[in-house]
Amino acid sequence: MDEGADFGFELVTLILALAMSLPFFMSVVAFLLSPDFGGFDSQIMEKTAIATYGELIPQQRVIDRDDMMLMLAVADKYAMAPLDYTICGYDVAIDDTYFNNRAAYLINAFAAMDVTAKKITLYYGPTGPRKWVIENK
Repeated sequence: MDEGADFGFELVTLILALAMSLPFFMSVVAFLLSPDFGGFDSQIMEKTAIATYGELIPQQRVIDRDDMMLMLAVADKYAMAPLDYTICGYDVAIDDTYFNNRAAYLINAFAAMDVTAKKITLYYGPTGPRKWVIENK
């Protein structure tokens, strides 16, 4: 066949293939550009927006017995200072004795605390070490 005839046949085949696939491409493009999908003129709805102004007002978090027990339960020898706790008069020092008998210390600390620890302070004296002081007052 002639070079011109081959080129013409390929051109007609290309035009027919594009014409037959045009409805499929248009349906896909119409879906991709629709506002529901996020195409042009789409409004992005913020789903994490705060519903009321009242949620913007900070509330002081109440530290309770569970938080103190968690501090004691996860304490290890690599924890940052202070490693001493005074829980309603019951002293807990995070040392080798604590690590060898952790369960007994946790049970005694749990029994010493009220459900809600009323006063939790970080005590530090002029010469003494820092320690956490938990009181029910």
